[in-house]
Amino acid sequence: MTTSLTIQLDDRVRQRYARASRRLRQALGGEAPTTEQLIAHELSDRASQLIVEDFFETRKKQRRR
Repeated sequence: MTTSLTIQLDDRVRQRYARASRRLRQALGGEAPTTEQLIAHELSDRASQLIVEDFFETRKKQRRR
């Protein structure tokens, strides 16, 4: 199931997440969650380290298909 949510964020907030996404992508060798995924996880009540685990689980599922 996919859920969509539109939230107005200040430009500084979006830039912060974009920078975090770029740093994470560089650290993980090019495969990393998008800025939108980072924001979604930050807004959720789940632990922040789960974003990387979720991303790689999704990638594994896609590769198996």
